[in-house]
Amino acid sequence: MAGDPAAAKKARAALLLETLERLRVRCPEAARPDDLEDYCRFLTLKVAAKDWYASLLSPPLVVDKIWHAHLLDTLAYEEACAAMGVPRDVRILHHDPNGAVDAVARAARQQRALAHYSACWGPPPGGNWGDDRHGAAKRSAPAAASPEDRRRSPRSRITEPAQISLKAVTLEGEEQLFMCKTNTQFAQLFTIICRHFQLDPKEIQVLYEGSRLIPYLTPQDYDMEDGDIIDIMMQQTGC
Repeated sequence: MAGDPAAAKKARAALLLETLERLRVRCPEAARPDDLEDYCRFLTLKVAAKDWYASLLSPPLVVDKIWHAHLLDTLAYEEACAAMGVPRDVRILHHDPNGAVDAVARAARQQRALAHYSACWGPPPGGNWGDDRHGAAKRSAPAAASPEDRRRSPRSRITEPAQISLKAVTLEGEEQLFMCKTNTQFAQLFTIICRHFQLDPKEIQVLYEGSRLIPYLTPQDYDMEDGDIIDIMMQQTGC
């Protein structure tokens, strides 16, 4: 289903760059005007296509990095989605953290996004768009090493994600260190924490530097370091 270019442009007009000022500060990619504009256009294409649950369109790599940073600012992200016309019962344009598992399907969604982009705004001026296999991957590929460099350099190795320890602290002052990799989704860590402290996952919220951790994100999304503290709080109920 192709998105309506008129609907995309209407949504883009409603998304004011002033509302994304905090995003510019937090995300290096968002500080570049062209990349931030591409991100805004991607969101509005999803609105026009009614792709609420990330099943039709996927962004190129640079745009995806900005999207991740925006998701961390949950209130600002929800406000931006509302301004663009995301229905109240949907609330936000949802992100699928497992969308990259099937590389072929992801590439198809990226190519579909490029087609929608071109139909609305014409060919993209920068090099962001296309699928990861043929677009950003080629642009970021390092120059081939010379034979002399290869002789002098050790064989490259695939590095494993770093492992860090996070200190969980409860309201009662109980503390416990938990080990995890920097690419571990917090949902897995929350399960272990609840089992250790004998807590109901539905009754807690986990905070880092005052902000609630999003279950499908990871320590590397928050730039966490070894020894960082996370606070275990009980959910507030009532009016």
